[in-house]
Amino acid sequence: MKEKAVLFGRNRSIVGIISTSESKSNNGKLPSVILLNAGMLHRVGPNRLNVKIARALVKNGLMVLRFDFSGLGDTATRQDTLSFEEGNVQELKDAMDFLGSKSFIIIGICSGGRVAWETANMDSRIAGIIFVESMYIRTFYYHINRMLNLQKWYRLLSGQSYMWHLLKQQVLNILNKPSLENLSASTGLVDLGSSLPGTDSYRLTGKELRSSAKCGIQLLFVYRDGNETRYNYKIKRSDEKIIALELPENIDVEFVKEADHTFTLLSSQYLLLNIIDNWFRHRIYR
Repeated sequence: MKEKAVLFGRNRSIVGIISTSESKSNNGKLPSVILLNAGMLHRVGPNRLNVKIARALVKNGLMVLRFDFSGLGDTATRQDTLSFEEGNVQELKDAMDFLGSKSFIIIGICSGGRVAWETANMDSRIAGIIFVESMYIRTFYYHINRMLNLQKWYRLLSGQSYMWHLLKQQVLNILNKPSLENLSASTGLVDLGSSLPGTDSYRLTGKELRSSAKCGIQLLFVYRDGNETRYNYKIKRSDEKIIALELPENIDVEFVKEADHTFTLLSSQYLLLNIIDNWFRHRIYR
């Protein structure tokens, strides 16, 4: 394996690392892979996940780029008028232009998944996205489960429900006093599994998923165990595994037992890497 630091973008200000195999080459037949920042973290990712994923994929001959968005890690802030979110999308496009491949698989942990999805809606070069603890699928089952959950009713009536926090947040927003309580000072990540205000952009509708199927985009959603009510396709649970049922043809959903939002345990990291490898073998290497 060979890794080298690169500069790209309109002002050659974006810093990244390209990982390639010295023994294998896909000769342009396989897509290149791009790993995005998770929240406000450096390009290595939480618990160095981006590095571990990149080096695992390189073994199969893939070219992998991990880079820092402007204002994060080693990349300086942008000097134009684009917002941070708009800049993220533009810089992902710049990364694809720089690599020059015909198609790409984008891997996004946490907020990186949202950037990948927004970019895929306007750039046909993206052939697949792996969302790790990122975008959430909500179907009819989600609302049914919430209505029938007695614990949630108890929390609501006793004043412990997160809905009261949302109400407080909206009042603070009206008063122009935004709260930063949802930001994790220790990790720089926002845990999207906590019903944060303003996370509608992290939710995918059935219409959006059907649209992705028509475009042929392959999607993999990886969640920690315990988050299955957040997207709520039908599931089958056993002592060994949670299996999502009745998924659209282009979608895979996997659950990692005993994992947290950033896959801190080495055992959960191993399971995540194995899930990603199996997905590439099933969806990409065929």
